[in-house]
Amino acid sequence: MLLLRPGIALLAFVAFALPAGAQQQDALKKEMIGQWELSTTERSKTCVVTIKNEAAPGGLKLELEPGCAAALPFTQDIKAWNIKGLDIVRMQDATGNSVIDFTEVESGIFEGLRQGEGVYILQNLAAARSLAKSMDQMIGDWQMVRGNG
Repeated sequence: MLLLRPGIALLAFVAFALPAGAQQQDALKKEMIGQWELSTTERSKTCVVTIKNEAAPGGLKLELEPGCAAALPFTQDIKAWNIKGLDIVRMQDATGNSVIDFTEVESGIFEGLRQGEGVYILQNLAAARSLAKSMDQMIGDWQMVRGNG
């Protein structure tokens, strides 16, 4: 029978837990590469963010479309991005300080809060654009059905 002292048991637990956490971070980092829409919850103001897997001062590189600062003024402070913890996508300034942190609330949809401003949504650009419906698509007769038929 093998008996471990508490300190050794904790060390063994940490040694096995770290690779899983690093793998989860790497998977999230890979998922984030590409174009994303940053918007207010009602999507009245939007901005396209291109997230890259290249080094930048304070984190990883991203590009904001030219109109971002006008639509969402806080984006002028965003210079890089990174993964914090296991599931936080951080948009940060050049020194690594958080401008806004996002957590996944649904598959591929992230939510971030800016104190005094409100909630912002970050979602894959293609998925966000497919949700948008034109007025012509919305006009017409609609039928509502109860979930059980």
